[in-house]
Amino acid sequence: MVNATWRSSAPIPPRAGGKYTIRVTVAAPKKPIIAPVPHPVVQPHGVAAILARKEVALEALDVLRGPIIKLPGQVTVIEMALADVPVAGKPPLPGQPWQLVRLNSAHGATSYGLTFNGAVASVTVRITAPDGRFAEQVAK
Repeated sequence: MVNATWRSSAPIPPRAGGKYTIRVTVAAPKKPIIAPVPHPVVQPHGVAAILARKEVALEALDVLRGPIIKLPGQVTVIEMALADVPVAGKPPLPGQPWQLVRLNSAHGATSYGLTFNGAVASVTVRITAPDGRFAEQVAK
């Protein structure tokens, strides 16, 4: 389990130019999943033919727009408007391995927190302004 917190002075309510967004990328350790693929009864073709002949390392990128249950994969991307980040105290969705929350505000800065169940190699937080400017921080 990983707990990460950070602060931002980006405005939460939408501005005249649009919404500020947050994108949190959680990368799992680079450990491939080796799974044997059973031979199909029918004659395979294309990708199925390649997978049927050998074990393969599986990698995936799951892009999540808001609070959606993550599918198995190597990277989880959580992206939403800052105004849509729930205030701490609300329970996560059932079966969801992560929870992104807004913790508190003081002196023009807001604290955010991420709880993630699972192995993590790095967490990248990017806050983007409506005009495309962004601030990004990576924690390993």
